Amino acid sequence: MTYLSGTTTIFLDLRSQIPPLNPDYDERGLLDIAMSPRRDRLFAFYTSLSGHNVLVEIDLRTRVETILLRILDQADFHNGGRMAFGHDGYLYLTVGDPRGNAQNLSSLLGKVLRLDVNRSGKYQIPADNPFVGYPGLRPEIYAYGFRNPSGISFNRHGIGYVTDPGTDRFEEVDILVRGGNYGWAIKEGTNFTGYSGGTTGGTHLPGTPADTNQPFVDPIYEYPTGNPGGISISPSAILGGASLPDDTYIFADYGGAILALSRDNRLIEAQKVNSYVRAISQDLNGTIYIMTSDSPGPNGQGQISRVEQV
Repeated sequence: MTYLSGTTTIFLDLRSQIPPLNPDYDERGLLDIAMSPRRDRLFAFYTSLSGHNVLVEIDLRTRVETILLRILDQADFHNGGRMAFGHDGYLYLTVGDPRGNAQNLSSLLGKVLRLDVNRSGKYQIPADNPFVGYPGLRPEIYAYGFRNPSGISFNRHGIGYVTDPGTDRFEEVDILVRGGNYGWAIKEGTNFTGYSGGTTGGTHLPGTPADTNQPFVDPIYEYPTGNPGGISISPSAILGGASLPDDTYIFADYGGAILALSRDNRLIEAQKVNSYVRAISQDLNGTIYIMTSDSPGPNGQGQISRVEQV
């Protein structure tokens, strides 16, 4: 952690716990961090040497680290791993799907999880999570059917937004719905994929196998991969400020496009930066920050830029 004064404090050192990165392509490593609403604990999500995605809690007063959750992944891609606290005080965690488990409710892969982490040292299941009480289904799941949910954020009304990149077809922005099925691998955006992976086997909704007749939650916005100049949708932020109306949804494409949606989900703004956009985020004061890199792979020089209103 780096303070405004320039001093640096290490709260979590993962250098000996994460696998070495493939210089050609790799999505593993420290995936995200989130501060608790009381600002007393830090949560981190990372990929471990054992092939698990790991959620760890760090007590900022005692520096004690506690592992809360391990999810077997064993892949160098589709790790997901973005976190945000909702207005209900619960931690929402996105998990990618490298193994065709997005429609499998006995697996945490390809899901958005909702966890009660208000007690230090362990997590609990919120009683109103949609799959609580169903034998064999994971009660941590809040929504499912995601490919690799790369971003999650909440606006001032508590509405959750999730960004989910496609294969080579469509990138999508979703509104988070309790118990919602977002369709992967049956659908990508609003389009049926024709893929068979992830549509059979495992445990699905009680009494309902995963098929193309069950209801899906469609994205509020989608665009073709690579158009215009896109590569993959990036993590996102919510902006309320003088230059754009309140509740404008700001997101980015890895290829350098910065985009904005109005409250009624119309594209109202698009800009281009000459870098690869890793993430876009917002602080408590509403300031937008953009993380960029000069390389599409895990190597290269990174930069964090603050967006100024002029």
